[in-house]
Amino acid sequence: MGSQVVQMSSENDFVGTVTFAGLRPESTYLYTTNASHAGTFTTPPKSPKRWSLISSSCIKPFYPYNPLDSALRVKGLEHLDDFISSNPVDMMLFLGDFIYIDLPIALGWTSDHYTSAYRQIYASNSWSSRLRSLPWIHAYDDHEIINDWSANETGLYQSAMKPFWNYHGNANPISKFGQNTTHYIFNRGDVSLFMLDTRRYRSSNAATDGSHKTMLGAEQLRDLEHWLKAEKRWKVVISSVPFTRNWRGPDSADSWSGYLWERGRILDAMRQTQGIVILSGVRPP
Repeated sequence: MGSQVVQMSSENDFVGTVTFAGLRPESTYLYTTNASHAGTFTTPPKSPKRWSLISSSCIKPFYPYNPLDSALRVKGLEHLDDFISSNPVDMMLFLGDFIYIDLPIALGWTSDHYTSAYRQIYASNSWSSRLRSLPWIHAYDDHEIINDWSANETGLYQSAMKPFWNYHGNANPISKFGQNTTHYIFNRGDVSLFMLDTRRYRSSNAATDGSHKTMLGAEQLRDLEHWLKAEKRWKVVISSVPFTRNWRGPDSADSWSGYLWERGRILDAMRQTQGIVILSGVRPP
């Protein structure tokens, strides 16, 4: 395959994304870097008829807390590795809260603070070679910014999203909806998947529900409705927050339970087509 040069610096925390063209389908490749990284990845079949994915969300090192553990241990990654060792999967959909910038106490609110949180996760010894070889596709949710974020692109958003793009966004499928757009479509065999952004465009969680209140924003909602109408393959809608209306308690306003009018509009669009699956992340504290 030859080599590529990726420019990295402290501005991007020395993280880079490489795109290779001309890879053969269903083939395993070895990679090495001049920073002593090495690993493998496997390309998918050209037209897979049977494949599998695993979905999860929410990572917090050193939780549950144990003074005998490494401060960077992520037990969930170890459980995941145990599972896929006997249940191979083709990809991971990680649906947000990869970091918890604000829990148990805030690390700080600059891009450097957010970057440190990503660096801690990736420095964990809980990562196995199997997990590193697995393709990961990411959404982001509130704790990549701050709990229950609903302030659009104001305030902390820009500080939080710079490291998200460095670590995850640049390696996600390219969005056909425009540069720096965080909702996107990707396909696998006879399945089309729509990754929603449930944070960037939403109305305030405290707003009264109705036609004026939105979680997706007008443009993303139109993109979703057009895709539901035009796409003929199996369709998977992916939401970082629970799509159920049954969430109760003070936290319900942050989930789709607080945006029932728009949720109903989406369900109406789904009823006009066939073959739909909805995947959601969890609603953490």
